[in-house]
Amino acid sequence: MELDDLRHAPKYLEDLRTRVGYIVHHFDVVTSTQDVAREMAEEGAPEGTVVLAEEMVAGKGRLGRKWHAGRGGLWMTIVVRPSVSPREAQLLSIASSVAVVEAARRTLGVELGIKWPNDVLFKGKKVAGVLVETSISGMRVVYSLVGIGVNVNNEIPPELRQTAVSLKELTGTSIPRIPLLRSLLESFDDLYGNLERGDARAVISRWKACSATIGRKVRVVCWDGVLEGVAIDVAGDGSLLLKADNGSILVVNAGEVVHLR
Repeated sequence: MELDDLRHAPKYLEDLRTRVGYIVHHFDVVTSTQDVAREMAEEGAPEGTVVLAEEMVAGKGRLGRKWHAGRGGLWMTIVVRPSVSPREAQLLSIASSVAVVEAARRTLGVELGIKWPNDVLFKGKKVAGVLVETSISGMRVVYSLVGIGVNVNNEIPPELRQTAVSLKELTGTSIPRIPLLRSLLESFDDLYGNLERGDARAVISRWKACSATIGRKVRVVCWDGVLEGVAIDVAGDGSLLLKADNGSILVVNAGEVVHLR
């Protein structure tokens, strides 16, 4: 099926009317798309460079975790060169998770949710993840690597089936990846444009519309301890706001969220 053959992606993206001009590079097997995109970015690859791979043998997620990336998934990294501060660049991860949710809704009719900050879930099981790595010089962003991994038609390893699921499993049918990719890039371009214009509020608003965390009792494992409370909001910089049992408001900039019952 041609619409699932990522080698044909450049042809199907030619008529995209996006602000960013996407340039797609397709690979069969790579260590990770982040590795390839980093080399390209360091050599001056333009904004909009997209690295797609059929398989990653050393994929990684947030917090250094291994990311299983077998054939049939959508494994990609987008190179951007945003004119924002390093702190504002953190919102790229939130924007990317929203793009995945919006693309799945438009192309497949599947409703997904986001666990703060950027894990895309279906009923608690992970469908997609985002890893953004940014190169900074002084107070200037040189480039950001927006890594997105979506379980589409790939087999989920047996040891992960309690915590992860593919879109193929959710829909009961094999999914053409190119329409999903196209829709994802369109949403990302729109959200990225908001960030470039300084309109972080629009990005946060769209994230909250997809959130599986707001309103939930959560535990957050941070580098300096564990916090618990009800997730009540996300601030303009992407940090999570919790209301503790004693009524105090806690601000979480980074950490691993666990949804509590």
